[in-house]
Amino acid sequence: MGTGMFFGMLSSSLHRGIRDGAVEAPGFFTLKLGEATAMGALGVHIIFGLVVGGLYESFS
Repeated sequence: MGTGMFFGMLSSSLHRGIRDGAVEAPGFFTLKLGEATAMGALGVHIIFGLVVGGLYESFS
């Protein structure tokens, strides 16, 4: 949650592509890129957490 909000608050001048107009600023949680992008990012993070959690449990 914190990372999505942090990147949404960053100034667009930090990214050369956004500053030059080549890339659109994604906004909070990439919502400006469409709901599918935001839901896909959330899904990938959940899968990553499950895999890392499973590996952690198996090695501890």
